[in-house]
Amino acid sequence: MLLRDVKALTLHYDRYTTSRRLDPIPQLKCVGGTAGCDSYTPKVIQCQNKGWDGYDVQWECKTDLDIAYKFGKTVVSCEGYESSEDQYVLRGSCGLEYNLDYTELGLQKLKESGKQHGFASFSDYYYKWSSADSCNMSGLITIVVLLGIAFVVYKLFLSDGQYSPPPYSEYPPFSHRYQRFTNSAGPPPPGFKSEFTGPQNT
Repeated sequence: MLLRDVKALTLHYDRYTTSRRLDPIPQLKCVGGTAGCDSYTPKVIQCQNKGWDGYDVQWECKTDLDIAYKFGKTVVSCEGYESSEDQYVLRGSCGLEYNLDYTELGLQKLKESGKQHGFASFSDYYYKWSSADSCNMSGLITIVVLLGIAFVVYKLFLSDGQYSPPPYSEYPPFSHRYQRFTNSAGPPPPGFKSEFTGPQNT
């Protein structure tokens, strides 16, 4: 059928296009926007033919959106029957790629939500732009933590041994601090009978 003769398209989020030369694609696909693709998913979108500009059909796409969202850029594509330049398209092969943006009211609600709940509940609007940096930072933090653990293990189990005396050392270091543990015998205390310390006379 001739593309410019198509008056309207009704597209569903859970259906795929028909195909002849190419692989089927989802009839509806979100590709970005300030609101992101996870914040809201339209179930059905209808696009109406608003005229021919000599090169392509001008489509206007609408659906029942929450008042916080609106469509940004929308692109309708259909499979040419014989080639990509064919003005005749395969019936049921049209799909829509769209951006989902915040309305002014949506941005206002987003700011109010950020003020009420702090950074913990700040919406996907900020998350979409910072997710790549967050991934890089989390990887860096993980590396720093692992290096810190390795340093602590080194200090606890390896570096302590470098000041310990060698086994069976005759003159252990720091012996002047531990003179009370030497084997030298001093004189017996007063009143101690010496006959108990010497050999017994038979």
